[in-house]
Amino acid sequence: MKRLLIVLFCACVIAPAQDDPVADHFVPPEQIMRHQSELRITATQREEIKQQVRNAQMRFTELQWDLQADMEALSKLLENRNVSELAVIEQLDNVLAVEADIKRTQVSMLIALRKVLTEKQLEEARALTHRGYPARRQMRELERQMALAAREKAKAMERKLRRELATPGTVTRTTGATDTDQKLASEPF
Repeated sequence: MKRLLIVLFCACVIAPAQDDPVADHFVPPEQIMRHQSELRITATQREEIKQQVRNAQMRFTELQWDLQADMEALSKLLENRNVSELAVIEQLDNVLAVEADIKRTQVSMLIALRKVLTEKQLEEARALTHRGYPARRQMRELERQMALAAREKAKAMERKLRRELATPGTVTRTTGATDTDQKLASEPF
């Protein structure tokens, strides 16, 4: 039952990948690093970029720990069969707040990197980034299809669970689990 709830939660949270209208305004640090000679990055710029990335990585590490702890707490809540919806929603809000902080940190770093580059370097970096655009579009489409498939599977599992829960199972003496719980626990996802 716990696995089913986690799968349903994940399938609902995963949104189909779409073209990102904001991505064209930023250049990822690995792209700058990969093409630093083509972009004619100066020693001063290199040090500033490295410092910005180091600062962001330190923050990402802190946030990853926080996110993991919040996800673990959410999982623990979902282990309880009679879980409080309010408690789950509050914990989910904690998870989403950390995820939002991660995104803010990413955007802040990307803005700082953009300020380090000259206008000409920024244009060249964007041009270099767009060379791989067809491959990125294919990857986004694949991610979108995978998310849709995961949603469909989750919906099918939910329908199956609802059907099985509609017919009361018998309680076993050894585990206290119903036949339906045992059946769900033994099925692979």
